Amino acid sequence: MKFHTATFAFFCSLLLSSCDKTYPLPTIEELGYWGSASAIRNNMSWTGAPISVAIDNDYQGKGFQISIDSLDKYGIPQESLTFSKVPFQPGKSYLFDTYQQTDDGLVGAHYFILDDDVLIGSYKVVEDSTSFITLTSYDSTSRELKGIFEATFVVEHRPDPTYPDTIRFRNGHFHTRLKD
Repeated sequence: MKFHTATFAFFCSLLLSSCDKTYPLPTIEELGYWGSASAIRNNMSWTGAPISVAIDNDYQGKGFQISIDSLDKYGIPQESLTFSKVPFQPGKSYLFDTYQQTDDGLVGAHYFILDDDVLIGSYKVVEDSTSFITLTSYDSTSRELKGIFEATFVVEHRPDPTYPDTIRFRNGHFHTRLKD
């Protein structure tokens, strides 16, 4: 009887110790993000994790693609503010409802509500003078980008009734580095 009790106690201690394990959450850098981004979204402070790439081909367009993602504590994207075809030279560009693959010379912007890699909601940019991105600097040696933005988006597909009709980003700033 002592053998069975000791064996049972041993297996219980193994089971309990295996449940105690905690695994470290990935860092922002391990997920591919670098830098900082912030804005006022619908009159509330908002921060995101930026990531950017340079695109220069006929299929995907020409310019910087900058995504600023709001991540949960596990590093899973919950929302994504994206700018596509931002010119390589510093300057102000107005935003349009266009996609990266469209060779139209326009800078695009979109705002998506996500559940990891599943799109559950989308907003399209209002094409007027209140929606712009300004690349204030690009250092080709360090591959760092800095800029400011303001954009207004209207709902295309509402993820659920609690989401607003309009999303406004004001006083936006970003500092990121091109991903290798």
